[in-house]
Amino acid sequence: MIDIPPDNQPHMHRTETLDYVIVLEGEIEMDMDGSTVKLKAGDILIQRGTNHAWANRGDTRARVAFVLIDAEPLGVASRSPA
Repeated sequence: MIDIPPDNQPHMHRTETLDYVIVLEGEIEMDMDGSTVKLKAGDILIQRGTNHAWANRGDTRARVAFVLIDAEPLGVASRSPA
């Protein structure tokens, strides 16, 4: 579980896991390369392998539970042999 304060500094990253994101309090936004998804308390998001960042643009903290499950690597950031 993570408390994300208002006006946090989001950092783009990618994981090789299957991620379940459960918003317990507040609101949080998932910024991706070309879009943003806004989540509020009670919402659940499942994602895998997207380049993303978590941003709290509200005025109260967001409490979020993250469950990351090991998965076969997608190889998105790696190069295939020639």
